[in-house]
Amino acid sequence: MDTIWVEGFVFGLFGLAVVTGFRGDVHRGATVLAASSFGLLVELYFLTFAQGYAYGEFTLMLHGAPLWVAAGWGFILAWSLEAAERLPIRRWGVPFVAACMATGLDLMLDPIAEARGWWHWKRPDPGFFGVSYDNFSGWLVLVASFVGAQVALTARFGTAGWRAVVFPFLGIPAAIVGVVGVQPLLEAAYRRVGEGPVFLALWTLFLAVGLGAHGRWPVLPGALLPLAFFVLLVPVGAMGPFQVHTELYGVFAASLAFGFATWLPRTGPS
Repeated sequence: MDTIWVEGFVFGLFGLAVVTGFRGDVHRGATVLAASSFGLLVELYFLTFAQGYAYGEFTLMLHGAPLWVAAGWGFILAWSLEAAERLPIRRWGVPFVAACMATGLDLMLDPIAEARGWWHWKRPDPGFFGVSYDNFSGWLVLVASFVGAQVALTARFGTAGWRAVVFPFLGIPAAIVGVVGVQPLLEAAYRRVGEGPVFLALWTLFLAVGLGAHGRWPVLPGALLPLAFFVLLVPVGAMGPFQVHTELYGVFAASLAFGFATWLPRTGPS
């Protein structure tokens, strides 16, 4: 059953993120735990109240939410934050670049998961290979809000002592406020122009802000990196939305490696 190795692979990455995080910096380790806790809360909320999607059967689940999905939230958000911070960009651009990176991974994963039956979307406009564009808009807003709180708090107060553990968890209410405030605006825009154009506009905005945060043009490819995930989606489209072959797991693995290849030494403005 393909779900077994997927769960094991994700839990392995989660464990790696926790161990390396706490070994190098308590704040990094706490960020992984906070992000995974936040991911579990998000999944439980949407499964219980919004009911926009449903999951298949997995080994470890809590009220219908697979625990490996929450674990995935942990290392994706934490590593996207760290990768964005290592780019030579100004601090205010970090949340937008991190959001594009995390959403880029989701753009690769979700079509495969939908086609494999790992989960299924119920929204009326699942236009992106069976996946709702609202999902990707939500990722942009949630990740930017979560990371933005980290960046603002650590820039102002540092991460000494208790701050290293508490500040990451303060990103949870910040992200909730962010998505609650933005979602009514998104829904209104969906009714006018549709989910796809709204996501494209939001993605373009985030990418533009990320580009504007760069201190000099030679690092431009780093900001454009999320666009590479669209190239990696070509095999998915060529095979059809519901005909996914095992080699696409390799494509997904390549997208992970490519996305976090932005772990570069910080040389630019902060």
